[in-house]
Amino acid sequence: MCADKKNSKCSASEFSGQRPTRILLADNHELVRDALRPGFLSIADNITLIECGSFDEALELAGKDGEPSLAILGFRMPGMNGLEGVRAFHSRFPSVPLAILSGNHCVVEIFKAFDYGAIGFISKAISARSITNAIRLMLSGQRYIPDEVLDAMQSKRMEIFDTCKASPLSSPLHRLTEREREVLGLLIEGHSNKMIGRALGLQEVTVKLHIGKLLRKLGVTNRTQAVTFALQAGWSP
Repeated sequence: MCADKKNSKCSASEFSGQRPTRILLADNHELVRDALRPGFLSIADNITLIECGSFDEALELAGKDGEPSLAILGFRMPGMNGLEGVRAFHSRFPSVPLAILSGNHCVVEIFKAFDYGAIGFISKAISARSITNAIRLMLSGQRYIPDEVLDAMQSKRMEIFDTCKASPLSSPLHRLTEREREVLGLLIEGHSNKMIGRALGLQEVTVKLHIGKLLRKLGVTNRTQAVTFALQAGWSP
């Protein structure tokens, strides 16, 4: 049930302004919400925290009294269905920044969540202060992935790199040009087309062309499938 009585405001910060900053926190574990609430409410003097415990309630609340400034959804809460919930929420509220809250993580799921519209992945294993800092970052328009997840990604990349050494010619990945490999490597890192263009000194339209070519060579239809294919095939930039 939505905890309307817990909607509240807090002390001063850079997010103050005429319109309140509304954060939707949806997770079925009330203890988790209790632990996170003080940190969230310390971010600004105009924060309104809206809480609920299911995906259906989150959809209902996100459409009331104006869209939230940030939505944080428990990845395994009732009705969420993992990535399907990410896609459904983003489809219904495409302008609402969306972050995922989860007690465990899978590299492929994280990549797909970002591809489906999420801007952040918050691990319940990190400290409350780190989570609060992540919220500040996302409210400012930035994406967030915790260091432990990035470390896990790097570890996974090294593992699959070792497995691919024995048969480097056995995959369509071998047909990629050097530039396409660079683009794919940045896709694996989770970069957007604009970020890839900046990193490689390319126009965004050129980046899109390279992505289209590497998708055709790999026989996949989108960037998430390309990243998943590369990881599962044992490729690392």
